[in-house]
Amino acid sequence: MRSRHALLGLTLGLALLLFSGAGSVGAQSTADATGSTLDAAVTTELSERTGKALSGERGPATTGEPGAQVNVMREGEGWAFGSAVVEAPKKRGHYPSGWLFVARETDGTWDAELEGASEFPELLREAPESVVAAGERELLTSEARNPEQTRSTAASVARTGLSLPWKKGTRWRFTGGPHGWATGYDRPYAALDFVGPPGGDQNVRAAAGGYAYSMCSSGQGWIRIYHPNGYSTDYYHLIRNIKPQGGRQVSRGEIIGKTGQDVSCGGASYGRHVHFALLRGDTHVKVGGKKIGGWTFRENQAYGGRAEKNGTIRRPSGSTYMKNFG
Repeated sequence: MRSRHALLGLTLGLALLLFSGAGSVGAQSTADATGSTLDAAVTTELSERTGKALSGERGPATTGEPGAQVNVMREGEGWAFGSAVVEAPKKRGHYPSGWLFVARETDGTWDAELEGASEFPELLREAPESVVAAGERELLTSEARNPEQTRSTAASVARTGLSLPWKKGTRWRFTGGPHGWATGYDRPYAALDFVGPPGGDQNVRAAAGGYAYSMCSSGQGWIRIYHPNGYSTDYYHLIRNIKPQGGRQVSRGEIIGKTGQDVSCGGASYGRHVHFALLRGDTHVKVGGKKIGGWTFRENQAYGGRAEKNGTIRRPSGSTYMKNFG
């Protein structure tokens, strides 16, 4: 994976793109997702999606200024495919945001789309197989990932078909109940925290089969898996994780890394764990009311709540163990 860091500042309705190392400056309109460089097009799209003025160099952690990572996984024939990430400030309880993107160059100008945009599947279908593999194309353009369908069903689908992210039949500690992905307290409460027993197995495993992507430019820390049923799962803070060159097919229960404290895309961690989160389409969705690994999760205050199974209740703490029923 090749990483590109784009620089973008918004001034009087114009974005000024600074080319690192090239010493040139160009103006970029925020009205569309096109640009004279790939970085410009993708970063403009990120700014529009998040409503943030993005630069490729994050300021001091205390400022909370976001940075953008444009990570090109495959490129050729005037096309590019990869991940686009808004880094988090290096503060506890802050996490990055990320999307896959596809882009096409026409007459020296790049047009980019992030997943979740109505034009994303259309552009994916047109991309050459050398840039977007047939299996990826089929998965990422399936009706299960239709933005309107996934948003309308996100809150109502209780059975996810997903396992918990460790070996079936074994017990891990349930250290963080339902909480927000981005800050811990943001809605929806899409995330859960888990860690293996002290001195024991810390292997993080895929919650179901699908295509796995390394989201950060370093190739470390954050794996996202896109599943055929329309759900996706995030795994953050990983160490020794797989480093797929673009998408890689993984099977249910396959080891994808170990619990850790990696913050390659920002945030902070004060103890090893996996920050595990649920998405429907491109959108994080609440885990409350969802069945994962045989347990139905219930939310309360952030990091609180409980897990239920046949009358058994588990509340998160440093000493609460729960079994993964697959």
